[in-house]
Amino acid sequence: MFEWKGKTVWILLTLAIISLTVFLVAPYLLFDPTKSRVKIDPSSGLHFPLLLVHIFSAAISLVIGPFQFSNTLRAKHRNFIECWGVSISDRSLLVG
Repeated sequence: MFEWKGKTVWILLTLAIISLTVFLVAPYLLFDPTKSRVKIDPSSGLHFPLLLVHIFSAAISLVIGPFQFSNTLRAKHRNFIECWGVSISDRSLLVG
């Protein structure tokens, strides 16, 4: 009876997450260090490339994250979970 409410909330939450991700990633799509929201250390040549890896893997995990709560997708497509796990691992290695 109330099944449509759960699907509507899930769809709205997913759209909100995707919108937020696009907003947060947009400055980095041009690969221009001057557009970065984070102050880049000019003495380190790896700071900006590692920041890009961190940002794009975070974007992948944010977009894929809600899909792991779908029983149908989780049962049929294990690649979602594996991709999410790899994106989380990349970020933890970069931060640590």
